[in-house]
Amino acid sequence: MPKRRNFGSQAGRIALLHALAHIELNAIDLAWDVLARFGDPTLPRGFYDDWVGVATEEAEHFALLTARLATLGAAYGDLPAHDGLWEAAQRPRMTCSPASPSCRWCWRRAGLM
Repeated sequence: MPKRRNFGSQAGRIALLHALAHIELNAIDLAWDVLARFGDPTLPRGFYDDWVGVATEEAEHFALLTARLATLGAAYGDLPAHDGLWEAAQRPRMTCSPASPSCRWCWRRAGLM
């Protein structure tokens, strides 16, 4: 996917909002995926409530972004979706910038930091 850096133009703002909406949609999917994969009847109700809350909040963010896209005459799905987070996860550790909070979080979780 081509990089779009001119956020001063309408096309640049649409591209940025579209990319953010895509991130929010992935967050919604991930929250429900956690429940589907790791749900266990022995877990406390709060586990489920928290993840439903995450999915709900991410859906609110997605709705706000798609509403803003609509005011600019665009919609989610008008542009190709990026796979930046997935691509970063597939790269070897040394190519993932230590300045990236996402990389540092993943490394800590994996015990690499």
